[in-house]
Amino acid sequence: MIARKLKLNHDTTVFKHYYTRLDVWLPDLRWGHMPCCPNGMEMSKNLLAEKRHRHNHRVSEKRRDGFLKIGHYDTWEVDELQLLVYKNRGFFLFPNWSNSSEYVATDESFDVVALQSKDDQDALQERCLELEKEGPLPKLTRELQFQCNAMGTPLPFLPFTNDTERIKFSTYMQDLSPVTNIDDKKAAVHWNRHFVDGINIWPKLPVHFRTYIRKWERGQRSKDLFKSCKSGRDKLVELNSIKPAASASAPQNHSNSIPLPPPMPQPDPAALHNQQYTIVGNSVIGTLPTTAGKKRRRGERGKDATSLPRSKRSCKTCVRNQGPHYETCPGRTGRGKCQYF
Repeated sequence: MIARKLKLNHDTTVFKHYYTRLDVWLPDLRWGHMPCCPNGMEMSKNLLAEKRHRHNHRVSEKRRDGFLKIGHYDTWEVDELQLLVYKNRGFFLFPNWSNSSEYVATDESFDVVALQSKDDQDALQERCLELEKEGPLPKLTRELQFQCNAMGTPLPFLPFTNDTERIKFSTYMQDLSPVTNIDDKKAAVHWNRHFVDGINIWPKLPVHFRTYIRKWERGQRSKDLFKSCKSGRDKLVELNSIKPAASASAPQNHSNSIPLPPPMPQPDPAALHNQQYTIVGNSVIGTLPTTAGKKRRRGERGKDATSLPRSKRSCKTCVRNQGPHYETCPGRTGRGKCQYF
């Protein structure tokens, strides 16, 4: 209702532009986006919260009647001033201002939300209880601990990233039959219940199985293709290991000689040319001289022929009318006019 009142519907350009610009704040490449700066998940959450707060404040100044224009975004300072004046004077300094403490807290969450289902959560809780009997859970980094606190899990849900998880996934998939009928939801619950150790193997979501199984199947097809063409590879290695036949002058060992196809016939000498290069299909074949490929610049003229002297300028009008002063007439230049005709 508030978004509709402030004209932030999904069909408006303002709404699309605002949420499109949020992609640059995501922290890691594994979520499918290129980050603009190396921010972690917690820092990105704080930046998004600040961006959301400033956006709502600007929109409120434009759309809400009687909203206070304070000239900055530190609304908690106005809240403290409002409470201080009410405590000492008994009235509100800004009657139309709503303090943040007046809003009721709800279960709605922003930025980082829980993506796991109840089955995934219960399976992970049971597995963590078993691990705690053997010893305390491993200490997490601040980034992973923030993700656990935001999603309400003892261990974070991460995609397949290390070799231990890939090997375990390959073994798990090979035990299933057939592989194409795998249920990603049941696979995630089974993985979280039996395989998670909190050190090398982390909890998974169904989406992690759906995305990684495609990559795993491509790798399996490549391995199967490599095994199926073993005979062809062996023949290719055998052909590459054959030594070329000995020349006619060298002593030949007929027991080990292998017939090879005849070489390509040489062209007829009469068809050869004595030029250094030739042009075939606008392409130069051969050695091109350095001067042949030189291009003239704009306004640059080539050298005059040394055998023939350059002719003098003459007036074309005088030459056409057979005038005797065609070499001295001003009309011999490009801008001059004929003086005699």
